[in-house]
Amino acid sequence: MEPPPERAAAQMFGPRRIDSHASWLDADGVKLYTISAHARTVEQTGYRARLAQVKTGIEVDWPSTAAFAIFHDGATAAYLVLAWWGNDNELVYRAAPDLDAYRAARLVARDA
Repeated sequence: MEPPPERAAAQMFGPRRIDSHASWLDADGVKLYTISAHARTVEQTGYRARLAQVKTGIEVDWPSTAAFAIFHDGATAAYLVLAWWGNDNELVYRAAPDLDAYRAARLVARDA
């Protein structure tokens, strides 16, 4: 017997592989995490390039700011989340959805 549609939608989530390492930092010390809906290692090259681009548009002293980024290879899309602490104790974030479109525009292969 199939669950009702509202229950089926709630069951769409599945376990994700989440990885990080103490040495996973970008050039400014932003801590990096990866999430994969496909249970495999996330290729970070395209994400790191996109992270550098996103950071240039935000006026933050990155080397002296506590921050982290999530590189997410989702089931149907890839996206980046950048978060940092500002205004004394406020978590601020930016999301860069549709990393595939970014990569296509920059001619960076998904599995480069």
